[in-house]
Amino acid sequence: MLALTLNLGCSSGGGGTPSSPLPNVVGTCSASGSLAQSRYGHTATVLSNGKVLVAGGYSGTTYLNSAELYDPATGTWVATGALSQPRYQASVSLLPNGKVLVAGGHNNSVYTATTDLYDPATGTFSPGPAMPAPRAYHLAQTQADGKVRVISGSGNGRNAEVFDPATNAFAAVGAMSRGHQNTTLTRLVNGKVLLAGGYDGSVHTVAELSNPATQTFTTVGSLSVAHQGAAFVALPNGKALVAGDEASSGDGDVTFTLAESFDPATGAFTTVAPMATGRSFGSGVLLPSGKVLVGGGGTKGTPGYTATCEIFDPATATSSATGSLLIARGYHKTLLLQNGHVLIVGGSTLVDTDAAKTESFQ
Repeated sequence: MLALTLNLGCSSGGGGTPSSPLPNVVGTCSASGSLAQSRYGHTATVLSNGKVLVAGGYSGTTYLNSAELYDPATGTWVATGALSQPRYQASVSLLPNGKVLVAGGHNNSVYTATTDLYDPATGTFSPGPAMPAPRAYHLAQTQADGKVRVISGSGNGRNAEVFDPATNAFAAVGAMSRGHQNTTLTRLVNGKVLLAGGYDGSVHTVAELSNPATQTFTTVGSLSVAHQGAAFVALPNGKALVAGDEASSGDGDVTFTLAESFDPATGAFTTVAPMATGRSFGSGVLLPSGKVLVGGGGTKGTPGYTATCEIFDPATATSSATGSLLIARGYHKTLLLQNGHVLIVGGSTLVDTDAAKTESFQ
């Protein structure tokens, strides 16, 4: 499946340390490496050693338990261990001890409460503690105290629980007012976590702030429209960007170019200049320059996916086009690597033969 390495705003190449950000650099893509297995609905994590772990997902025909490891220094992928079972739309969390918790997911619509722990030192997975209830399409995030909070998901929409590595166990915590399937946990500069929109029997506008210190949720201002599949990115100025979306599960009413900014000081969302290209289930990542890269995603009608990328500038609250991906895709994973480059992994593509191709963006 397609993996993309982007070097946006950095002058060094390969796996080396980048020089100071160059905010006006427009990148170009070139072919580079390949995953052994096509996959989407997978997990992707930057490990403490700088490598990237990709696990599980769906190949288009098979639910996967395989995993692969990417080395930015060589630009290559190698197989590493295997999950205890296939996991599609599981969650993933990097623990303070360097291990990785992969939790829940489903195998052909059979949901699970089981978990796996990956140890980079041995390159193997071992069974972890079970969650209180099965989940898939859920959210998870490692808190400042090293615990992992697991939130929402299909079949367990408004409940939350916390995994404590010290006790190797999960415990239930405060519930939300709405479920937030198909959205993102976004940790703001103030330490609180934003959840907005998503699916809970219907696509909705409800936004909530979570306080990790008290494990409680508080409703804040609503999104301007009900949507799911947006890219959420916390900004250095304390605000958060919500870019692109799918307004419903139907193809008839989609608001693709929408961009909004959340201000925790007021608890309100305001619309900002729309993106040039409509997209949903694309990706967004904060660059070393403080700007945001938004790329790929689904489009209404034909062709179905886009290869376009845009840079959002918080200073002007506007987006501008940057170099495109070689392959149009959506439902991919985007990660900022330790060397300042951006890796985009997997997803769904327009042409099946493109699914194993990788590309480098510099």
